[in-house]
Amino acid sequence: MDSLAFDPLFLFADSLAATRDTLRQLRDSIQSLHHRLHQFNQTLQQVQQQLSQVQQRLTVLEAQRAKAKELAATITRLEDAQRRALLSQLSPEILDMLYLETQGRGRTLLLQSLPPEQAARLVSRLIQKSGDQEPMVTSVGSQ
Repeated sequence: MDSLAFDPLFLFADSLAATRDTLRQLRDSIQSLHHRLHQFNQTLQQVQQQLSQVQQRLTVLEAQRAKAKELAATITRLEDAQRRALLSQLSPEILDMLYLETQGRGRTLLLQSLPPEQAARLVSRLIQKSGDQEPMVTSVGSQ
């Protein structure tokens, strides 16, 4: 009969062991989630830093674009000789910006004011920047 007797201590110890196992699993899950949260926060900080850098770069580019637009309007109003002298001294990057910020007749004036080789390089750069990989125009000798 003694072996069939109800042993509350055995049930309590068994329940305690199950609770301890459950608590260990919960602790491990919490640690794992905490680790994942920490990684997520680090990634979020990196993305925020990158976003901040992109926003700063965008601000700089917008300011440059506004200046280029203003200067392009001024340059197109210059006399031919003055415009040619000025444009011949500018870097390719500046010429690209000026061309992109000029419209219609102003673009024609800019191209006409450049020596043919410099105008050809400008057009080539602009075509490359637009994503076209193959030349759109072939030279007379290659036709």
